[in-house]
Amino acid sequence: MSVINQMLKDLDKRQHDSAESSGVNSQIIVKQGHSQRWIIVILLLLLTVSLGIIAWQKINPKAEEQSVAANPYNTISMESNNAINTSAATSNIESEKQISTPNASPSSLMTIKNGDNQTTDSLSQITAEKNEIVQSKSESVQVQENDSAISELEVASTEFKGTIEVDPVSEPTLTISRKQLTPDQLASKKIAQAEQAIANKDISKAEQLFEEVLLVVPYHKSARKQLAALWFGKQFYQAALNLLSQGLALDNQDAEFRLMKARIYLSQGQAQLALNDLKVLDNIRSVEYQSLLASTAQQLSLFATAEKAYNILTELSPNVGRWWLGLAIAQDSQSYFEQAITSYKTALKQADLSSETAQFAANRIIELGE
Repeated sequence: MSVINQMLKDLDKRQHDSAESSGVNSQIIVKQGHSQRWIIVILLLLLTVSLGIIAWQKINPKAEEQSVAANPYNTISMESNNAINTSAATSNIESEKQISTPNASPSSLMTIKNGDNQTTDSLSQITAEKNEIVQSKSESVQVQENDSAISELEVASTEFKGTIEVDPVSEPTLTISRKQLTPDQLASKKIAQAEQAIANKDISKAEQLFEEVLLVVPYHKSARKQLAALWFGKQFYQAALNLLSQGLALDNQDAEFRLMKARIYLSQGQAQLALNDLKVLDNIRSVEYQSLLASTAQQLSLFATAEKAYNILTELSPNVGRWWLGLAIAQDSQSYFEQAITSYKTALKQADLSSETAQFAANRIIELGE
């Protein structure tokens, strides 16, 4: 307030000095005195408002913060008003300095008018700045609102993910890997290829495939039998016999290996070797095996062995006449005449005998005393 009093005293002194001047200068000073009063009143009002705002901000800072938070545009207006008041006060002080010159001339009036124009321009500039500040504040508020909206969306999306989870779709990939086959699987594959080669009459390829199977799986019986049959068909007798003997070394009770060896021996006229292999399993309940054993033993005049084999055959196939006829001949050869007559009669009851064979059986019954 002391500053205001000093300014008032200066103004009174200037008015007193200006009253003593004459002519045009006195009129100018009178006009300047009126404009000065208005400027002083405006300055006093602006200063009073500014001091009141400053005092209010110091007394209630929290209320100001709440009001700013509640309405950010009030803060923008307050800052703009402060800027306007400050600019206006500055411009008025400059105008006052120009007006307070003791010997004012018509050029000073132009200076005052120019000052007023500058004040108007500065007010327009401040208004534009105020509008820019308001716009920037509103944009910042809008950005904050957008940020809060985005945060709410993120929270909502997080809650949604908590209830329903969608597995990401993985990109398809192509993986090429070679499967390692087990020995049995490899053997099965090669057996199929060998059988196809036989169907295509490619015997050499079939032999090669069967050999490969036996190299991988030596105990593969089917591959060994088929390879032995191929070699037997090509008259590789010794190779076939060796192959079958190797199989019997792995399984001595395999009847098929012994049958195949016996047939190879018989094809070479080696009946005794065939019988030696067959007699190992003379109790086996197999029609094919016992029929070859019986016929081979009868060929070698080993009637006891033949009788045993035929007895098993009549048990396995009692309705086959030739088994009864073979048994009767084996018994007749051993002078078991009563047993032989019974076997001849049973053979005649079967329907599978030829007329010549039936006539031979009837004649033997008569010859033996019936």
